[in-house]
Amino acid sequence: MPERAFRESLEALLENPEFLPEGGTLGFGLRHIYPVGNTIKHVYGLLKASDAVVYRSSRALGFQPVLYMYYECEPHDREKVFHGALIDHRVDFRGHFYEESDLARVLPSEGGLRVYRRKSYSGESDESTNAEKIDWVTPVTTFSRQETAYIHYGTEPSLEMAYWDLCLVVRIGKAGERLKYQTIAQIKKESEANEVFWWESFN
Repeated sequence: MPERAFRESLEALLENPEFLPEGGTLGFGLRHIYPVGNTIKHVYGLLKASDAVVYRSSRALGFQPVLYMYYECEPHDREKVFHGALIDHRVDFRGHFYEESDLARVLPSEGGLRVYRRKSYSGESDESTNAEKIDWVTPVTTFSRQETAYIHYGTEPSLEMAYWDLCLVVRIGKAGERLKYQTIAQIKKESEANEVFWWESFN
């Protein structure tokens, strides 16, 4: 879709008061492969084709699209509502000890954000968790998937792989106030406070 057409379509959607009336977070899986080092800041300048269209159009409408690595996490009994985590840099998993095979605990402690889809694994309501809700406009794509090895400590140590995909996230405000959305600094501050509460609740 041409850039102007996409921007006009997105703008029309946001003007609809029935679309995410209370605001929310839109996720766009990237459609192209980009080189990634320890951080992904340089990828902003490499975005191309449809990925660049989403980024430029969102900025043109006054939003702050943010690049993240998206890790999908396997939930265990206590964390059925958690679907994954967003983080903007590589994580060195050495030194972390896992009692479970998922990464839901480690990534937020490294500056990541817990996220989940509107319908949780357990069927619980959206208000049941402090994780950020995310609506995927375009899904993450496996052809751009990358992996990181880590040691899982269960009955005995085993080598496991963590998979992540690049995505763009656009946060929007409620109907009538679309540009009044949380900034990155506000999101991180709230996430850090929630992590303290989460650890105190489950430990």
